[in-house]
Amino acid sequence: MKMCPADAVSDAVLTTTTGGRRSGREMNLCGAAGTSGADFAAGTSLAPPTSATAPARKPRLERAVSGGTGRFNHGGPLASVQKMDWCTFCDRDGFRRDSVVFAENDFALFGNLEDGGPLSGSGVIVPKAHRETVFDLSADEFAATFALLRVVQPLLVERYNPDGFNVGWNCYGAGGQDVPHAHLHVLLRFGDEPRSGYGIRWWLRQPENTRPDPEAPGTGRRDFDVVAHRRGV
Repeated sequence: MKMCPADAVSDAVLTTTTGGRRSGREMNLCGAAGTSGADFAAGTSLAPPTSATAPARKPRLERAVSGGTGRFNHGGPLASVQKMDWCTFCDRDGFRRDSVVFAENDFALFGNLEDGGPLSGSGVIVPKAHRETVFDLSADEFAATFALLRVVQPLLVERYNPDGFNVGWNCYGAGGQDVPHAHLHVLLRFGDEPRSGYGIRWWLRQPENTRPDPEAPGTGRRDFDVVAHRRGV
């Protein structure tokens, strides 16, 4: 895979995989002048895997969400290292192996799962280097994340035909982030969901979510234990 110049992230080489198997094809995100990554992605086969070819997939991303470490190190050295052994999202091989729809460029990866749950088919885009939150992404990583988002959206539409999307980051424990590796959620939404029509902000602006003093400043702490909080500990 060729490396992407700092000022030309759109030239990154993209590899896509669907159905949990690597296609062996590499696609340039810009290619000829006027050709978009979505144009390339639209030509990728999205046939569902057959039982004879599909490898068994473990719900790796689901485990990461439910078993986050909560080890944030705001502004510290963890934000600049390339890979952390304890971080599930740093396990690039596992990410490639377990994803049903997979895509990557030089700086970021996309993967998803089909686990039969409410968010089956939804996925995340993560930087290849270990970055704790979106605020720690470099300019190249930020641009590569959105370049990859433009590529995977038509792949997801062709495979799942959702009626809508929610796209966004959770940042730090109080914001709902329980894996301290930045990950952009790409959530599929469907009109027949019991909670269709409700977006990201709707849950947060309900009266029961009002702070004791809405005008008071926060503490700025980054050690909010989201896992313990959800368990009522």
